[in-house]
Amino acid sequence: MPKTKNSTLPKVTGAVDLPAKSRSLIKRKKDKPPATDPATWPESTIEANERITAGDIDRYYHLAPSVYSALSRSSYKTGKGFTAHLYNEREVERAAWTKYGSPEGYEAHLEDLRQRQAVRNPQKPFLTPSLRKKSRNSFDAIDITSNGWETGPTGLWKLDPLPSILQDIKDRFPTGSEWLWESCNEKLDPVDPTSMDMKLAERARVLRLVLDNPSQGGLAPYPPRPPPGSLVSPSESVDKLRMTLAQAPRIPKDGNGMDEIVGMVRYETWHPEWDIWYDWDKNYYNEVFQALIGVVEQHGVGDEGWASARWEVYDTYAECVSGIQYDNWKGERWIDSARRWLDASSSTDHKLGQELKAIVDGREIESGGAPV
Repeated sequence: MPKTKNSTLPKVTGAVDLPAKSRSLIKRKKDKPPATDPATWPESTIEANERITAGDIDRYYHLAPSVYSALSRSSYKTGKGFTAHLYNEREVERAAWTKYGSPEGYEAHLEDLRQRQAVRNPQKPFLTPSLRKKSRNSFDAIDITSNGWETGPTGLWKLDPLPSILQDIKDRFPTGSEWLWESCNEKLDPVDPTSMDMKLAERARVLRLVLDNPSQGGLAPYPPRPPPGSLVSPSESVDKLRMTLAQAPRIPKDGNGMDEIVGMVRYETWHPEWDIWYDWDKNYYNEVFQALIGVVEQHGVGDEGWASARWEVYDTYAECVSGIQYDNWKGERWIDSARRWLDASSSTDHKLGQELKAIVDGREIESGGAPV
């Protein structure tokens, strides 16, 4: 199942068991400052026209979308065609004070979060609104949200010929993996089209990581991908698969993380940090598995069957849910949540998924549907 920060997606079904030291920190919430009259709160020091993205609200203010989603916002299109929202930062600050009863209550909440992180991940810097202000007001400030990457002009990886430092890395990518090169570079491009890019040397270093052993942060080797433009010939089973994929539930590009999406399950956790992610629900998984089983039974596992059809599922999942991502939350690594569809091991939790894998592996299926 997919997740923006890492690839392991445990469903949170109850209380999380925390270390004793962490539990003692949580108890300090009982001593939070009392709520005060908003009329006594100080004037904000933030510029009246200052804007902030939802991502920075999460990183610096540590607020759930439910706290600020009702605030006024403006929208713009990113370089990748996504719709991004900008909020008035003064209003966000006020919403934080209101949520925790006062500026002092909010500061106490931040201190509680800082102490939790000091226990669980002491190497990671704890971001606060004051750090965002310093970074915003100083062009030379280190952007600690991106590991202090230096910046440079955007789009250099699209040049022909490539800068030599990138060409050296691209030459190491397996034959036929132009799609992988493009996907990884797109993930490293800045989301904000007005932002500067990372320096070429840093981009080359991160791209080199793609080819490392997965245990060292790289991506597992991919099976051969059909050439661009080539499609499996239409048939009853292939048509059913494509009809199923055309109806795939997808995460809206302008969603706020609080949406209830038909055909998807929403997961949320606060351990070790607040995070939200989505995945297809069990019913839709079963529809896809059943359609793939039909393709394999009619066309086998070769290029006219499984070997090509799986890529259509992979592309759909990557587009609608999650695919290749660069994760530098704890250390750094490349992950691909859609990769499982390429080896028929999407989930052992699904009976039809087990059946599909057994058929692809050439194992017999018992009358009850269980692999032998």
